[in-house]
Amino acid sequence: YEKEWERVLLYFDEMRSKYVPSRQDYGRSTQACLKVCDWEKATELLNDMMNQNKPPGRRIYGNVIQACNDGGKYEKALETYAQMLGNNVKPNLIIYSHILTSYKNTDQLNKAK
Repeated sequence: YEKEWERVLLYFDEMRSKYVPSRQDYGRSTQACLKVCDWEKATELLNDMMNQNKPPGRRIYGNVIQACNDGGKYEKALETYAQMLGNNVKPNLIIYSHILTSYKNTDQLNKAK
């Protein structure tokens, strides 16, 4: 199962060298990052989207935040959340849940409002 998600990422990288991926392509790829616990690749894809003036939506931000949390990169998850809010993307309950985990694991629960 994990190998299938890794293949998705390999295919995405190959595809990205030939044309500009769509938002949907990025969504699938960030989901693959989440499945294989690759927070670095998820963050790279998010930055790539921003550099191409393709603002990520809630789903992509959520995938990246969860991948960061799953990788133990709670501060990076909080940075990504701040970026999401700065880009006027509203969180849903799932993202709030991930952010509470990040706050808890960085001893910042008092910031959870």
